[in-house]
Amino acid sequence: MMKESLSKTTTTAASERENISNIEKEINALNGEIYSAYTQIGRRFAQYVTETNHMPGIDVADILNMLTPKIARKAELELKLIEFNKKKRK
Repeated sequence: MMKESLSKTTTTAASERENISNIEKEINALNGEIYSAYTQIGRRFAQYVTETNHMPGIDVADILNMLTPKIARKAELELKLIEFNKKKRK
């Protein structure tokens, strides 16, 4: 009888660990989706402000000023990458 109880306790503990693990995985997946949505919102907002020079509600001009050279550098690097890929295909 004691072996059955120990076996049941072990099985229950393993099942609980699996459930916790599944919940944590789902939370992590949701966090990733939420972060992605926040990133998309930020990109759209930055694009709107950059194109219209209108700052609705909050002022993030300082952040955009900091990002402008980084965005330009990224575009340069992306063009270089495209060029490297074209040369590699020849």
